[in-house]
Amino acid sequence: MALPVEYPIAFLFAFVSALISSCAGFGGAILLLPALTALLGLQRALPILACAQLVGNASRAIFGFYTLKTKVIFIFAAGLVPAGIIGTLYLTRGAELIVRPLVATIVCGAALFEGAEVFGLLPAPLKSIRPPEKPGLWFAAAGGLVGLISALGGTAGPLPNAFFLRLNLSPAAYIANEAAAMGLLHLAKLVAFGLADWQHEADIVLMVIVSAGMISGTFAGKQLLHRMPLAKYRKVLALWMLTAAASMFSIAAD
Repeated sequence: MALPVEYPIAFLFAFVSALISSCAGFGGAILLLPALTALLGLQRALPILACAQLVGNASRAIFGFYTLKTKVIFIFAAGLVPAGIIGTLYLTRGAELIVRPLVATIVCGAALFEGAEVFGLLPAPLKSIRPPEKPGLWFAAAGGLVGLISALGGTAGPLPNAFFLRLNLSPAAYIANEAAAMGLLHLAKLVAFGLADWQHEADIVLMVIVSAGMISGTFAGKQLLHRMPLAKYRKVLALWMLTAAASMFSIAAD
């Protein structure tokens, strides 16, 4: 049973993580996962994190519903959701200690690629392997990779954003469409936790508190996003991607 002091702490971290995610489209879980892990332990934290990510993504998608592109969302989700369910069931058998360094390495590679491209530092040979700007089979495969990594590592960090940024969407559309697709993943992960006989029904109260923090932080972040100069948005985003990706190496797995 969670102690009362955990409630305001969980709300505060949820609020801040949602504020960050609603401006950048990612990064909230990088903050929220270690906070929840410190409060509750990893196995209890992961279902609550999945709930928080579902609520956070759903609220970002709802606030930006006018920019949603159904084709983009469902192509990505075609690979994302099945891989997320398989990875989540595998994680419950204790794989997180093995896969976390691999997850962090992959995410850092994707962040470095995006940062180099945005700042004009990408070597010419690498430019030929960039994904196309229209979603297709490559986008579904990317979704599968993200779903597996998110389930095994607790979060995929900025990896899905590297793929969505290839579509040249406006900041509002990029955040809303990525959030809608990832929301489907976190819904699938909650179902998978149920299939794995999750035994912490008492944490439902904490899920409600964390969800309230996510909605409040998302609303506040939406107000900040509209005030950001669009010309510098992607460069700032690339720097935050690199920071968030590097921080994944320091997240405790137990």
